[in-house]
Amino acid sequence: MKLTFIFKKINVRVYQAPFQAGCGGGLQAPSGASRAESVSIVPQPVHVHTGPPISKEVLVMRTLVGVLSLFFLLTAAPASLAEDAVSDDGSVVTINLTGNDALQYNVTEIKVAAGRKIKLTLTHIGKGTKEMMGHNFVLLKSGIDVVQFGLAAVSARDTGFIPEAKKDDVLAHTTVVGGGESVTIEFDAPAAGTYEYLCSFTGHFGTMRGKLVVE
Repeated sequence: MKLTFIFKKINVRVYQAPFQAGCGGGLQAPSGASRAESVSIVPQPVHVHTGPPISKEVLVMRTLVGVLSLFFLLTAAPASLAEDAVSDDGSVVTINLTGNDALQYNVTEIKVAAGRKIKLTLTHIGKGTKEMMGHNFVLLKSGIDVVQFGLAAVSARDTGFIPEAKKDDVLAHTTVVGGGESVTIEFDAPAAGTYEYLCSFTGHFGTMRGKLVVE
């Protein structure tokens, strides 16, 4: 692709005397009016694409790369905090999970041993109310489709965003909390495997999700 910079010089003549109304309704310089010297105006450079046309596919790919870069930037940062959020005193694995108004968990991957007692506290560190921007924690059985569960939860506000038809797909869950609130639950780690968790509040499952890896 080749870019060409074009600078075009424009000469403008300016009358020093005021304009007068002409007989045709327009403006004309008065008789004998002197003129100023020519003024040169050089505009900002214009970028002209002279290479082959950019295809629709290329534009789509550039947009996709930008969106994915932003997504990974947003989702990668919370994962780095997992070490500080998870502790083990030998008898109980304590997990301090937070959710914010940017629809993010602070932990996106948790590793525990099978059968361990887990004490999980979810804290909403944002300002949104639980009616408008509530968060919860829902741990699904292995193999359950997070997207399908999240979509079904949209119409399950009355049951804490746990769809009645899919409640058997849930291993553990909290209630919904709003800004400044927290809730704690305890459960035993399931058998070895990978289990997905999410916030099932309407639409939050797109970014508020993670994995519980049981070893």
